[in-house]
Amino acid sequence: MVSKLSFLTTNEFTIKNSYEFCDQIKYVNGNGYMVSYDVKSLFTNVPLQETIEIILDKIFTSFNGTFNSFNRRDFRKLLELAVLDTHFIFNENIFKQVDGVAMGSPLGPTLANIFMCNLEQKYLNECPPHFKPIFYRRYVDDTFVIFKEKEHARMFLDFINGFHNNINFTLDTEENNSLPFLDILIFRDDYKFKTRVFRKKTFSGQSLNFFSHCSYNFKINSIKTLINRAFKICSNWKSFHVEVDFLKNFFIDNNYPVGIFYKILKQYLYYIYEPKHPVYLVPKCNFYLSFPYLGKRSTVLEKEIKNIISKHFTFLNVHIVFKNPLTVSSFFKFKDTLQPLMRSNIIYLYNCPKCQLGTYVGCTERMLKVRIDGHRGVSHRTGLPLLTKEASSIRNHAMSCKCSISYNDFKILDQIDTKENLLISESLFIKQLHPTLNCDSSSVPLYIA
Repeated sequence: MVSKLSFLTTNEFTIKNSYEFCDQIKYVNGNGYMVSYDVKSLFTNVPLQETIEIILDKIFTSFNGTFNSFNRRDFRKLLELAVLDTHFIFNENIFKQVDGVAMGSPLGPTLANIFMCNLEQKYLNECPPHFKPIFYRRYVDDTFVIFKEKEHARMFLDFINGFHNNINFTLDTEENNSLPFLDILIFRDDYKFKTRVFRKKTFSGQSLNFFSHCSYNFKINSIKTLINRAFKICSNWKSFHVEVDFLKNFFIDNNYPVGIFYKILKQYLYYIYEPKHPVYLVPKCNFYLSFPYLGKRSTVLEKEIKNIISKHFTFLNVHIVFKNPLTVSSFFKFKDTLQPLMRSNIIYLYNCPKCQLGTYVGCTERMLKVRIDGHRGVSHRTGLPLLTKEASSIRNHAMSCKCSISYNDFKILDQIDTKENLLISESLFIKQLHPTLNCDSSSVPLYIA
């Protein structure tokens, strides 16, 4: 859905990122007055039904038109299923979101941008000419605007705040001929707008420490990324020099050797001003491998794998990524966990409550409740008996043992992301626990003694 609707998320006033904004602002006359507008809580205030109507009106310009084989009625149903039927858990209670896009939803930024594109087109077209902006650019809920006169900023704020009940803008004005926008500080110099990197007052100065337990490439790339940002945002060499000097001290404070910083800076500038002539070869197929990070052993492993693949699979371009699973978030869980019956992609264990001899290990990509109701032979929606029941050794045992199947008889053993790993984990548990009701000793060949 995101890719299908992406063409509706941009217009002449939107920008992709900070770099695109810097390229545009340098051509604007520096005589205007700078302000920025911010939408209060945009995501939770996007009117979903109205946004759906906006999407439909822009896509279906004719009565009998189709979009990706959908007519207007069916595409409306698809959108409503995607954005209106959103549930979440808080304090072990299930809630349905009434309005506003769900935080974390892939469609959230898309819907917000579509709504804002439509809204700003309206108020810019209807804005009275005597206080209309001479320059207007927006990134999601942040807007940078230039006016001819200072008093026009307040007039424009009152005008756009009266356009929609859900949307309320706040105003920030320039101070000392400068104004921050995104991660950019725009300042006026010689009647031109210049740019440099901006950091908020809450900036802590902490970064990935050089002695942290992660791949060396991550540490090097953190330097490359910030140097690249400095070069693209800073509009003159003076600002770039100040930013590079700041970055040098920043990385030194995080235990990076200063020699590594200067080496990467030199390589970056050589790459920009003395680029190598490309050598055109047959393109290779990119292949990615992920492993847990184990310190220096990982570097040795990476070299060995690449040497083996380069000898036997010359058509592959191998990218090896090392991850440290022990992140800070892995020790502290802030989100409400799903109730056991709502979890999916799990391996479960059944124990007969009557004889204690009937045990079964199974796996399912569906929610555990749906799978248990399948064993019970009832509909997971209505709880009524099914006319056609799926085969179940658990139900056969319960009938012979003359006992009922309860949700409490099931226990989750593990949760796995992919189907292949799900089957492997199930097979390992079957080999370890020796359940009496499983017909097969393994879901996949294990080749272990």
